[in-house]
Amino acid sequence: MYTFWKRTVLSPMMQTFDAPGREFCTARRFRTNTPLQALLLLNGPQFVEAARAFSHRILTEGGDNANEQLKFGFELVTSRVPDEVELRLLTSYLRDRLDHFQSNPAAAEKMLQVGESQPPTDLDPVQHAAWMEVARMLLNLDEAINRN
Repeated sequence: MYTFWKRTVLSPMMQTFDAPGREFCTARRFRTNTPLQALLLLNGPQFVEAARAFSHRILTEGGDNANEQLKFGFELVTSRVPDEVELRLLTSYLRDRLDHFQSNPAAAEKMLQVGESQPPTDLDPVQHAAWMEVARMLLNLDEAINRN
């Protein structure tokens, strides 16, 4: 992702992630994990748009069923295969999001419109929005944000 750097003023997003000022050299950055960072990663338009692209990739390249697709998406983000408990939680969350968007298709359409790029038209909007929610959750995992 690209952002404009100003010499003395950081962008609000970079401040949220504790980016150092540019006035001095920084050999090592502090690593923090705050609720504000999670909120930005879940709801920032650029991150929602990234989740839309990621969910499209999961649905088109991930396999023939939800189980394979969940494993594919999890492995892309974490570089490991999910264990049984993680897979069960992901499946439950996907079912919950599918139920939500099936009962409220307008919310699915609204979710797909976030961001500057146009959403793909080759997928069912309800299905795609539900997978976007899963992708947002995966991209917000501690394993995805911080180095292990």
